[in-house]
Amino acid sequence: MNIQLIYDEPKCFDSMMAHYGKFSGCTNYIAIVGKKSKDLDEKAGYYGEKLVLKAQELGQNNRIVGGQQG
Repeated sequence: MNIQLIYDEPKCFDSMMAHYGKFSGCTNYIAIVGKKSKDLDEKAGYYGEKLVLKAQELGQNNRIVGGQQG
């Protein structure tokens, strides 16, 4: 599993895979990616929530958006 921080990507929520609603002004995001496994969703969710809580503690407004590719 890898955690990647992406900056200044204005098209990050413009793809056809964006089934989770409309976001605007979002150009930075954190991606948690890994090889398919039976516990990947659980691990990604666990570490993603830790990141969200820390960001909120630091005063950053954030959301969790989930998705799978292929």
